[in-house]
Amino acid sequence: MLLGFIAVIGALAIGGSLLWKKANRLDPASRKQPVKFFIQNQLGAFISLLAFLPLIAMIFPNKDMDAKQKGIAGAAGIIVAIAATAIGIDFKPLSQEQVAVESQVVTQLVGEDHVWWSGGGRVVHLCEGASDIQNTTTPVASGPIADALAAGKEGITLRLASELAQCGLAVPDNLSEIEQWVRTARGV
Repeated sequence: MLLGFIAVIGALAIGGSLLWKKANRLDPASRKQPVKFFIQNQLGAFISLLAFLPLIAMIFPNKDMDAKQKGIAGAAGIIVAIAATAIGIDFKPLSQEQVAVESQVVTQLVGEDHVWWSGGGRVVHLCEGASDIQNTTTPVASGPIADALAAGKEGITLRLASELAQCGLAVPDNLSEIEQWVRTARGV
């Protein structure tokens, strides 16, 4: 029964962590407040770990269990706690600054804050005619960059010169500077 409770707590902790990650993509924190940014983005992992600490702490001093039962239950609790915590870590957290910079870049290059992305891709594209969009078998969506980032996309493609050519858009003289702004906003 204890292993069942560990499994249920693990599933709930993982579900909560994934929902927390999604909430952070919908309402990202600002990198200007580094402590708040870190805590807000990693709170799902902290809570997952916190959910298991009391349970694990109660297993080992339990006098009603023998050493083998404590070892199995303790190991299971620790393994599930580590897995739930690892799943809760956001390795590439989104920031308000990234949303603002990428929105500005798209508006500057295209004339409006409107991009296209496919369900299977990692990045967004400047027009529906981009080759990566044309060669996909997954559904294509479009909208403001904030919607794409909330959907889990990393941001606009960094192959901007070829993308602008495919879209029939002018390549600005400061394209390398624009690409650097995007990289900096992403923390890359």
